[in-house]
Amino acid sequence: MKWITGAVASLLWSAGVAWAQETFLLGLTGGGVHLPVVTECEPQPQPSCPPTNVDWTGTMRIVTESGADGVYTGDRLLALDFTSNVVNFDLALIRASFEFFGPPGYSVTLAGNQVVSVDFAVHLTPPDLPAESVVTFSHLSGGFDVPLSHRLGPTFYRGTLAAIPEPATWTLLLAGATVLVAWRRSLPSSQIERRVPGVES
Repeated sequence: MKWITGAVASLLWSAGVAWAQETFLLGLTGGGVHLPVVTECEPQPQPSCPPTNVDWTGTMRIVTESGADGVYTGDRLLALDFTSNVVNFDLALIRASFEFFGPPGYSVTLAGNQVVSVDFAVHLTPPDLPAESVVTFSHLSGGFDVPLSHRLGPTFYRGTLAAIPEPATWTLLLAGATVLVAWRRSLPSSQIERRVPGVES
C-alpha cells in the first residue's frame, strides 16, 4: 500500500512541476532593406542597383519555470527557440554568446501572464548569414544588420513580436462555448422563451 501512495505522490509532484512551467508563443512580423552592389545587378548596364525590400517573419517559443510576474534569466528561463525565414537560433546559442562576448545578458519579462519584454543579443556567423552579425531583441522589437561581404550588399532587418494564442487556449475557449450551449439546451423551454404581455402562447 505504501508503494502505491508513493507512486501517486510522485505522479502528482511531477504533474505539479509540469503545470508550473509556462510556454509562450510569439510571432515576428517585419522586413528589411537590401542594398545590392553593382555586381548583383549584372549583366544590367546601370551604374547602381535600386534597394529591394525583403521579408522577415518567424516564431519565438519561450518556456519559463512559472507564469508568475517577474524577470526570467539563467536557470529560470528553460527555453527560447527562434525560427524564421532568415535566421534560426536557440537558448544555448544565446547563452554561448553571452559567455563569450559578455553583456548585455538575456532575459524574458512576464506581467499579467504575458511576455512584455524579450532582451538578448546573439552572435551569428557564416553559414547562418553571409557575414558575422548580431541579432538583438529589446522589449518586443528586434533587428540585425548583415554587413557588406562576398560581393553582396548589406541588409538591414527590423521586426516586432506579438503573442500567438496557443492551441490549448483555443481548445479551452471551445470547451467553454460547448458547455454553455449544452447548458442552454438543458433549460426548460419556459425559461428560454420570452413571453410578450397580452399575447397568448
